[in-house]
Amino acid sequence: MLAWLLFHLIGFSEWHQGVIVTRDNEVLQCEFKMEWRYDALIVREGKGSRLYPAHRIRSFRYYDREKNINRKFTIAESVKKGLRRQRFFEIVADGELQVLRNLKTYRGAYHDKTDYEPNRLISLSEEANAYHYFVRAEGKWYTLRQFRRKVLPSLDPSLLMAGVRKTGADLNSPAALIRLIIQYNRDQAPAEFEAAARK
Repeated sequence: MLAWLLFHLIGFSEWHQGVIVTRDNEVLQCEFKMEWRYDALIVREGKGSRLYPAHRIRSFRYYDREKNINRKFTIAESVKKGLRRQRFFEIVADGELQVLRNLKTYRGAYHDKTDYEPNRLISLSEEANAYHYFVRAEGKWYTLRQFRRKVLPSLDPSLLMAGVRKTGADLNSPAALIRLIIQYNRDQAPAEFEAAARK
C-alpha cells in the first residue's frame, strides 16, 4: 500500500528544496514534494523516497520559484465531520495576528503568475477562493467571519484606522481583511518595540 501511495504521489507535484522540522525536532534540509490531499511530504533520499505524514512533522518551508515567494507551513489538528487529523496550514501572515490557510479542494492551489500582489505575501483573487482562511489570535483560532465579529472590535483602534487608511480595506471583503491584518501586524511591531524599550 505504501509503495503504491508513493508511486501515485511522486508524479503529481513539484519537488522543492526546503527545510522540514519533524515532531522529534530533527531538522532536515532536503528536497521534497507536498501532497495536500494526504497532508504528507515525500522526501527524496538518494535514489528512493520517504513519506512523512503530517503527524510526524512540526513545520516546513520552501521557496516557491514559480511564484517568487517563501512558503512556510505549520501542522495543526483539524476536526471535520467528527474526524480528527493533522493538517498542513500555510502561514500567510505572522505577528500578533497570524493568518493561516489550508486548501479547500485538491485540484491545485496556485493559479496565475499575475495572481500575486506586489508585496508577494498572498494571492488576493482567484487563489484566495481556493482556501479556508483562519486567524490565530492569543492562541485561539477564528474563521475570518468570527475574527471580524469577535476580535476586530478589541484591537487598538488607532492602529486599526491607520491600517484601513493605508490599505483602503473594505472589512466585508476577505482579501481586504487579510491585507488589513498584514498591515496591522506591521504597524504593531514598532509599537511593541517602543513599549519594550521604555521598560
